[in-house]
Amino acid sequence: MFKAIFTVGSLLLPCIVVAKGIGVTASSNDVVDAQLFSVDLNLNRVVYYHGSLGENVAVKNNQAYPMLVQSMVFDEDKKSPAPFITTPPLFRLDGSQTSRIRIVRTGGEFPQDREKLQWLCVKGIPPQSEDKWAEGTITKNSSFTVQFSVNNCIKVFVRPDTIKGHPEDFADKVIWSKKRYYCSGSK
Repeated sequence: MFKAIFTVGSLLLPCIVVAKGIGVTASSNDVVDAQLFSVDLNLNRVVYYHGSLGENVAVKNNQAYPMLVQSMVFDEDKKSPAPFITTPPLFRLDGSQTSRIRIVRTGGEFPQDREKLQWLCVKGIPPQSEDKWAEGTITKNSSFTVQFSVNNCIKVFVRPDTIKGHPEDFADKVIWSKKRYYCSGSK
């Protein structure tokens, strides 16, 4: 076990590397290859109207190497699957390329008087050394290869058709109150 700081793009990632196996040791002469598998989304939230036929989210791979991208919509707890599908649910995204994910409702009962929170999670998946789709992208001359797979989740607000207008239209109707260190708004 040894401590290391990896630079991946502009991120400094402090890590503790644990190498298992007989005779595996780390020294200052070891070459460590670190790769980040994360995608950027063009939105920080999605508003999905009940009558919608689907919503699109752009996905960009800012890395120079390809990765698999997996997407799924979860319920409010971020664990249970939500009644939505994403298409495509799994695809290859080459380096410096952009693609789109479409979110489509498949059923489910949602309240008619308020929004319901769901989560869209999009994960970059690193290739395995034997994967044909990623030949030449894994450095073979490293002593250690560290791959970081990042799950990027954004909020999906399922909004019923009975809620009309924009948040700016209702801002003057909110009553603000302060209790000690907390501020709260109510209708």
